[in-house]
Amino acid sequence: MHMKRKTLGLWLGVLGVAIFAVTLPMTRLATGSADAPQLSR
Repeated sequence: MHMKRKTLGLWLGVLGVAIFAVTLPMTRLATGSADAPQLSR
């Protein structure tokens, strides 16, 4: 049982890092620049 908790913690950490890694490109997509906004119309 102890090893399963460690494995679960490892996978949740990997998932958290992956979600965090996606936030910067999504922010850039949503905001864009002042000259060419991406999703704001």
